[in-house]
Amino acid sequence: MNFKFFNYALITISLSISCLITTNAFASLIDTNDNSFVDTATNLEWMDFGVNNIHTFNYVASQLDEGEVYEGWRLATIGETLTLWENAFFGFKNSEIKNSRYTYLASRATNYSINGSWTSDFDSNFEVMGYNSSGDSSEGYYESATGWFKDDLGFLKPIRFSNYQNGYFDFIDVNGRFYTTQYDYIYNYESRDYSTMLIKNNNSVVVSEPQSFFLCLLMFFGFILWQRGHKMIIED
Repeated sequence: MNFKFFNYALITISLSISCLITTNAFASLIDTNDNSFVDTATNLEWMDFGVNNIHTFNYVASQLDEGEVYEGWRLATIGETLTLWENAFFGFKNSEIKNSRYTYLASRATNYSINGSWTSDFDSNFEVMGYNSSGDSSEGYYESATGWFKDDLGFLKPIRFSNYQNGYFDFIDVNGRFYTTQYDYIYNYESRDYSTMLIKNNNSVVVSEPQSFFLCLLMFFGFILWQRGHKMIIED
């Protein structure tokens, strides 16, 4: 019996397991190129910032039924929103959590210079999510967004981010569970700075770049496995 065949089989199986572990450990946000992005960890699709920010929260919430402006979308829950923010912005080496979870959740990431341009660990996800507004401040040019959602008690709460294009920190935060500030005036407040967090289930298979790499690698070794096995059958 030739054990080389089983060695290649073992390699292929190991790569399959490695691929699964890797894609679960490094979830990412994928741009759909249709004014939305998908969180690959949850397979939920989110409307980009900068899309519904021309309308009030109440107007957006009234346009979710069949035939309306935002048909097919629904309001995101607090759990879904917190999970998105944690998947997108927490756990990076060059970032830090500033406050406690479920009360006032915040994190910031250091901008560092690469070939004359400033970037942080958050930037790749910022680019996918879009933004509501931009401008200049004492810290330099920035792009920012605020999104509104309802907490478990039905109160409106915001998530925010600011993406600075210099050596200043990029930062995100969220007013989550048990944060007592109420924002009832936001229901009918129209501002280009504010979006309503809309979500829907993603029905298509989205493959991120890391996943694509490992799938190609897996197919390559699968081809070698088939070739070796086919050769052994002929020789036998």
